[in-house]
Amino acid sequence: MPSFTLSQDTKITIGTAVAVITVCIGSARWGAAKLESIESRIHALESGLGDKFNLAAASEQALRMALENPGFRVPDPRDPAIIIEVRPARMAEDQSKGAR
Repeated sequence: MPSFTLSQDTKITIGTAVAVITVCIGSARWGAAKLESIESRIHALESGLGDKFNLAAASEQALRMALENPGFRVPDPRDPAIIIEVRPARMAEDQSKGAR
């Protein structure tokens, strides 16, 4: 039975070439489907986060962090150039005693 090759130099049969091309196309379609699935899952996650993470919530969280950690410098989410800092009560008392 004669062997059908692409050319005399390659010695690759037409059946092997078709099988390789079919595997490549199938792999590409499978990969594209997986990426589309991942993209749709990411979109679903991002759409749910819009309500939780907004500027008002970030500002509230920054203020709470500053209040809970006296002396800790927290950037204001509305304007990162502004720093929120709450001084500890002890430091404020010490400064008021020194001023008297």
